Amino acid sequence: MTPRLIERGEMTIVGMVYYGDPFHAQGVAPEHNEVGKLWTRFSAYWDRHREAFLHEVDVRVGWELHVATQEYAETKAYYVMVGVEVFRIEDLPAPIFAKVLPGGTYAVFTLRGAQMTANWSDAIYRDWLPASDYEEALGCTLERYDQERFRGWGEADSEVEIWVPVRARQG
Repeated sequence: MTPRLIERGEMTIVGMVYYGDPFHAQGVAPEHNEVGKLWTRFSAYWDRHREAFLHEVDVRVGWELHVATQEYAETKAYYVMVGVEVFRIEDLPAPIFAKVLPGGTYAVFTLRGAQMTANWSDAIYRDWLPASDYEEALGCTLERYDQERFRGWGEADSEVEIWVPVRARQG
């Protein structure tokens, strides 16, 4: 698995947040786990309150942000945010949160079809990252879903991008 490296300016994501082990009860099937339920809640809110979302960068692109926690190894709990990118934060409704990510370098992996349901996390974090000239920069991972390429999780003609903030390895 080989990424392309891109430089990206500051990014602001607005959306809904979940904290915990998203796979605690139902396994990894997207429609049954907590991340899938979070997307369902966000999409329904988006549909009902579309006018509340100002300054979107591209309404055809959804973002999923995973933020590591110190207790992850013990609890499998972490933060997940789903939403859209905006140019600036303004008048957010109560159930909507914002996360501003600093600019920097991203290793972008494109997953196609069955690669989405394979253990891509190990391929990135256990295999590629230690062998590369880079290290994690922010302790998070982003998934980029665009309407032109994403057709469903694991569908043969579907694609999703995994964005890993990286920096040149120190020392």
